Amino acid sequence: MQNAISTREQARQFVEDLNENSMLFHFDDDPADILSNRSGFSEALFTEEECVYVAQRVEEMFDTIGYDDAMQLLCDVSDEHEE
Repeated sequence: MQNAISTREQARQFVEDLNENSMLFHFDDDPADILSNRSGFSEALFTEEECVYVAQRVEEMFDTIGYDDAMQLLCDVSDEHEE
């Protein structure tokens, strides 16, 4: 989460890492608003520090590959995981 995104491959890796760690979320949402139910109780998915990094990475991804491509990448990675 701490590595800046400046290429499509880095964007894909970021999304795949989120997916592999059960942290994938819709990129229109604020990471601070995302809840997890892993413990059986609703709690923040990301720590305050992680929220800063994740929001920065999402913004960098939008700047690097564009909003539409970032959203398509989100769908692609999510679909690949379900197969």
